[in-house]
Amino acid sequence: MFYAVTPLPPHRPIYISPTFENFGYPIEEWLNDSDIWDRVIHPDDRERVLVATRKAMGRADSLDFEYRVVCADGRVLWVRD
Repeated sequence: MFYAVTPLPPHRPIYISPTFENFGYPIEEWLNDSDIWDRVIHPDDRERVLVATRKAMGRADSLDFEYRVVCADGRVLWVRD
């Protein structure tokens, strides 16, 4: 799974791996909806994921943790980032 964004704010996606379609949202939605990521992260994991992501982006570092994503059909999937 790969999600690349512009390095400077506002961080806009520049590439979305086709793997993201497994979540049930079309790639175009990932590219055009800047809030989609915040909405699909499971509510119980959201704050932790967003804080870790912001820190990693600030350091130009990679992420290494697991969290849940809520799919378009309501399924919950664990992902490792």
